[in-house]
Amino acid sequence: MVFEIASGVRSSCEALAANLRVVLLSHRGRTVPSRSYGMADRERGIRNHEGIASSLSSAGKPFGAVAILQLAQRGELSLSDTVGAHLKGYAKDIAEQVTIHHLLSGTSGLYTPDVLGQTPIQYLTDWRMALARDHLRTGELGMTSIARSVGYGSPYAFAAAFRRHHGEPPGAWRQRESLRTPAVAGDDPHVH
Repeated sequence: MVFEIASGVRSSCEALAANLRVVLLSHRGRTVPSRSYGMADRERGIRNHEGIASSLSSAGKPFGAVAILQLAQRGELSLSDTVGAHLKGYAKDIAEQVTIHHLLSGTSGLYTPDVLGQTPIQYLTDWRMALARDHLRTGELGMTSIARSVGYGSPYAFAAAFRRHHGEPPGAWRQRESLRTPAVAGDDPHVH
C-alpha cells in the first residue's frame, strides 16, 4: 500500500513538474518528497533544485489570499489593517498607508520599481535577508528556525539564498558578526 501511494505521488509530482520544475510536498511542516526536474539555466548547465527561485507569476496569489482571509475570519487581522501592523521592513509611508485590502486587490501601488526603488522580488529578498541577519546577530535561533521564520522551506534553500545575497554562508556571517559587534536585535540599517 505504501508503495502504491508513493508511486502515485511520484507520478503526480512528475506530471506537475512539467510546468513547475520543482515539486515539494509538505506534511505538518516537514518536507515529505522533494524532487527537482530539468535545468534552471541550460546555457550554464545549472540544474533545478529547491534553492532556485522560479517565477510562478500570479499562481500563488489565490493561496495567499485564502490564507489572509482565513486570518481575518479568525479575527487575527483586519483587511483595513496597514501592512506596518503585521510586517516589518517597509518604509514608514508604505507601512502606514498601504492596507491588507490594497495588497489583496492589487491596488497598493507596490508593484512598480519607482515606488520601492527596486523590483518587488529584490525588495522581498532584501527584507527577508535583513530579518535573517537580525536573527543571526542575536543568536537566539538555529538555522532551521531562521529559515522558516523568513519564509524558506529548508535551511539549505535559506543558506543558498543567503550566500547569493551576502557572498558567504549564514554561519560564517554569524561568526564574523559576533566578533565584530555585540548582539542587539533590531539594529539592522536595512529595516526601517
